[in-house]
Amino acid sequence: MSSVEIEIVAYIAKDPEVKYTTTGAKVLEFSLPHENRKEETEWYNCAIWGEKRVDALGWLKKGMGVFVRGELVITAKDGKIYRNVNVDKMQVIGGAKQDGGGVPF
Repeated sequence: MSSVEIEIVAYIAKDPEVKYTTTGAKVLEFSLPHENRKEETEWYNCAIWGEKRVDALGWLKKGMGVFVRGELVITAKDGKIYRNVNVDKMQVIGGAKQDGGGVPF
């Protein structure tokens, strides 16, 4: 397992989901795609922790452009690579994705 700070600009891939841990902590989860140099899509599973932060971001929707900064934790299990981001900062930088793709700015 490794950890590093990362910044991503992308469109939210599907509607974010509010979940609860077994201890009752509230978390907002969503995925962001990134196309690498080989033109393969890598997926980043983002998590925003804390009840106040999650409640404040409850209006996020699929297709919204966002800037995300946080701790990237990469793990491997059963031959798959998982990229999880514990979000420290997030900013909405665009509305819903328009046909034609591209980054949201």
